[in-house]
Amino acid sequence: MAGKHGPLIVDLLADVTRYLRGLGYAEGTIERFGHHWHSFADYARRKQARRFSPALAEGFVRTLPSARGRPHWHRSHTVRRSMRILVEFAACGRHHPRYVVPHQPLPAIFETAITDAIEFAESKCDWAKSTLTCRNAWIRRFARHAIAHRGIRAWKDIDATDLPAYLGSLQIGRGSRSAAFSCIKAMFRVLFIQGVLPTPLHEKTPPFARSYEVALSTIWHPAETEAILAAVDRDTAVGKRNYAVLLLAMRLGLRACDIRNLRLDDLRWERSRIEIVQQKTRSPLALPLLPEIGEAIIDYLRNGRPPGQFREVFLRHIAPCGPLRKHDFGSVLQSCCRRAGLPKRRRAGMSSLRHTLATRMLEDGVGVEAIAGVLGHARIETTRRYICVDIPLLRQAALDPEKEIAHA
Repeated sequence: MAGKHGPLIVDLLADVTRYLRGLGYAEGTIERFGHHWHSFADYARRKQARRFSPALAEGFVRTLPSARGRPHWHRSHTVRRSMRILVEFAACGRHHPRYVVPHQPLPAIFETAITDAIEFAESKCDWAKSTLTCRNAWIRRFARHAIAHRGIRAWKDIDATDLPAYLGSLQIGRGSRSAAFSCIKAMFRVLFIQGVLPTPLHEKTPPFARSYEVALSTIWHPAETEAILAAVDRDTAVGKRNYAVLLLAMRLGLRACDIRNLRLDDLRWERSRIEIVQQKTRSPLALPLLPEIGEAIIDYLRNGRPPGQFREVFLRHIAPCGPLRKHDFGSVLQSCCRRAGLPKRRRAGMSSLRHTLATRMLEDGVGVEAIAGVLGHARIETTRRYICVDIPLLRQAALDPEKEIAHA
């Protein structure tokens, strides 16, 4: 008999249903989960099991017919999600909105060193939270690969050839491998400073030869940006949120991460300003709270924002409600472009609105220093690299192929 020490299935299903309702899940979603849970309960009765166990849930999933002969993990997404909720709720009384693949723990000598290095980088190097998260993840992946494929037992066993070998094993694009190289190399530097690495691998590791191609971000025409705004359905709560988000990106050039982390305390209504600490650079930035943006935010706060104790301005509207996650803005601009009838373009994410604002300011004769102040760049060189094209000047310098051929 399976699951002798787990909760009673009847009680578990009642408790998890109340839990999801408390999180604000739609009744239709709970009903879909309940349909699969009812089937699971029937399966448990046939197995003469009254108590829940992860093995019993796995056995139930395996009994379901596969789609086109594919293995059991290709079952219906809703079925797998419903059973995952049961497993997580039975284990800890809650569930994670997204499934995170568990990794094998690192040996203590590696785990302790990485944890200390991250704490050192946060306190002494002032790395941003997103930078810490990214570099922490990459150094751990590298360490697991080195342990599994080279059999290293200590940090001193790592040499300058291990990082290029690891990058060559990754099935990702060259740009992503370049980012991984930078993250791991930065961690090598910290580990060397702390005395964990006996040699400066950050200096001895061969450079990553990335071939840079001209890849300019999309620059939107003023008529296109207005069409994008007009395509937002402002009668819905999500539409009110997306309209305010797009205005912040278009009119002020805020990064998506700063919009996502914008808090109610950052809105200085008495000064008509938005005052934030930028997530990427950790430097303060103050921008005018334009009337158009203020009205859109007020409309969302009064008529669209879900109730709750969260201090973030913009929240998720799919249960469980809460602050926006990293990838929640991914489809906002693309969906508005489709509704506006604009063609699909490459490199047309939220950052393209920031590039567009900078380009328009440059065309209007605004100085690079002023543009750097709006974008929140600490160095003018960063802004010059950011705005690498002056479109009107390029048009003036364009050559007529027919005339060039005639003079040849």
